[in-house]
Formats: sequence, structure tokens, C-alpha cells
Amino acid sequence: VRLGVALCARDALTDSGRDRALADGVCLRPGAGFYEYYAEVLNDQNERTFPSAPGRKLDEDVATCLANVVNAFIRHQDKIDAVYYEDAVRALRSCGILSDYAKTLEGSIDDIERELDIASRAVYFEIILVAAMSHRIHACFLALGADVPSLPTWDDAKDAPGPSNVRFSSLLKRIRDGDSARVTKSFVPYFAKSDLNEDSLEYSKIGEDVWKEFNGMLYVPWTSSKFAVRDFVAFNRTHVG
Repeated sequence: VRLGVALCARDALTDSGRDRALADGVCLRPGAGFYEYYAEVLNDQNERTFPSAPGRKLDEDVATCLANVVNAFIRHQDKIDAVYYEDAVRALRSCGILSDYAKTLEGSIDDIERELDIASRAVYFEIILVAAMSHRIHACFLALGADVPSLPTWDDAKDAPGPSNVRFSSLLKRIRDGDSARVTKSFVPYFAKSDLNEDSLEYSKIGEDVWKEFNGMLYVPWTSSKFAVRDFVAFNRTHVG
């Protein structure tokens, strides 16, 4: 899926035929959600395609949701706000991308719902961070007038690690609610460095090398992008590089 996101991000930048029904500077009615509006635009243009490995076609609802999120992020960052974020997280939650993970969860209904909510936010930022890394490299080389480095092949992707399926309720001693975070001006759940439970079995799933870089980042709060731990560290590596 990560390679599909990277490929989709590059296609979103270079496909001049996309979004022809969405004029520059289009103004939505007050309170309108850009996620649903843009999804309809892509649907009308039959542009809801998402790359997948040969012989491993993604579920249509999952592929459609991924394509919507990546294309909106690359082509219309000015319209991604708090409303869009919550709508996109809700769409990822309902499209089925977490269905296998959900089957492994145990506990009360409230506990499972909370875990899935955070997992949905982590998935959203995994997508955004991978798309941003691909886009950053792509745009940089285009600006330099140089050949854009090729992305890994689908065969290369076979050796990539699978999802960590981290249980955030165990990894974190506390998940802070965005609604009460007036001091930090965060509108989403987040956590601070002090909230990590290093004794949790989930902590070891990430890898000590990743946590070493992650813990070295001194600014707080760590908003939702940091729930995608590995991708967040990888994103910072490309930024520093």
C-alpha cells in the first residue's frame, strides 16, 4: 500500500487531466466538507484509481478512499482543514482498510472504538507522510531539471515490513484529547514524550533504532502525525537529508 501511495502521489502531480471539473480557487459553501465534494469530482471523472501490486488488487472501497486522500493532499493542500481531516479519518475507518486489524482487538466496545479511532488517524498520517516523501523528492528533482529517481518496484516492495498493528492503548500511558488542548492549539488527539510506556510489549514492535530518533525530537505536542511512528521518522530523515 505504501508503494501505491507513493506512485499515486507522483501521478497526482503530473496528470494534467485530473481535476478539470475543479476550478482554481473554487469556493465551497460554508460548512461544506471538501472530502465528499472532491470524492464526487474524482468519481465523475472516473479518476479514482489507485496503483496496486500485480495480482493483489485492493478492495474497491479501500482503493477509492486512498486515491481520494492522496490526490486531495497533493493537489489541494489549501483546502485540507480540520473538517477535511475528520471526514477523511472517518472514511478510512469505514472503507475497510482496518478490517483485519479490528478482528484482533479485544476489550469493551468503548475500548475497541477508541483503539480504532486512533488507528484510523495513524493510517491517515501514514498515507500523508509517504505521499509527502514521494512528492518532496519528485518536486525537488523537477525543479532542478534533473531526472526524477525511480521509486522501488513491486518486487522490491515484497521485502518491506508489514503493518506494526500497534495497540496505542498499551503503548501510551495517556492519549490527550484535542478538545481540551487549548494551550497547544491542537484539534486532534495527541501525545507527548512523557506519555510513552517503554515497558509495553508494543514499544518493542517499533524498533529501538526508530525510537532513538523519535525520542530525540524535543518539540511537543506530538500530534496525530506521530501516531505513524515509522513513517514520521522516515519523513524526518528525508527532510534532514
